[in-house]
Amino acid sequence: MSLAKIVCLALATGCVFWAWTPPVHRPAVNEVKLTKRRSEKFLVSTGRGFRWPFTLLLVLELLVALLDHQGNYNAVFRSIVAKMFFSSKLRGIPDTDDNIDIDIPITSPHLEPSLQFFFGVALILSAITLRYHCYQTLGRHYTLEVAILKDHQLVTSGPYGVVRHPGYASSVLLTLGVFAAISAKGSWVRESGVLETYVGQMVGIIYLVFCCATVTSLMWRVPKEEKVLRKEFGKQWVEWKNRVPWKVIPGIY
Repeated sequence: MSLAKIVCLALATGCVFWAWTPPVHRPAVNEVKLTKRRSEKFLVSTGRGFRWPFTLLLVLELLVALLDHQGNYNAVFRSIVAKMFFSSKLRGIPDTDDNIDIDIPITSPHLEPSLQFFFGVALILSAITLRYHCYQTLGRHYTLEVAILKDHQLVTSGPYGVVRHPGYASSVLLTLGVFAAISAKGSWVRESGVLETYVGQMVGIIYLVFCCATVTSLMWRVPKEEKVLRKEFGKQWVEWKNRVPWKVIPGIY
């Protein structure tokens, strides 16, 4: 089971890094439509910076899973990772001097993957599949900013024939998937006791606020983007809206 966890974490890490890598094409300044809004500036900045914290969280989980699989979890965890959080409260870390030769269990019994972990990975893989199809369908039109490019065309095929903003759906799925995977029973974050430390709690709160703010900002952006598209494409956009009534989630929103 630990090997399955390693494979899933490796896949998830690569997918998250790719998914949050900014598109190659960047619109010109005069093509961007919502630059003055704070929520828009926040979204663009997080869109370009999200891949590092998300990827590093999964890399940490992957590193711990590899160490646990090799039987080296406690030794490395005690000497390196625990010191990052300035606490001896972390589970599996004896409250003693590092120089004392003590007998520590070789592996942690709590790091087996749970159904929530696999559900989180499934969400990540679903998100990356959807994001890939969005990239392929939109091509140069896929940008982090709300923009009307030169010779811009309204794309209504592929995933855009199911919901009008599938790229946002993939971002929400990705955010939920990473959260589900790293907070699942058997994850390092959940089992190490790091959330019982002051630093760990602060990092956790910041992470949750950041994720909630991102999802909220995305949902706020939807009607503003639709207003821009309707103004640009008029009747063509109205026909698309009538044909594809759902904005982000089929049957819900």
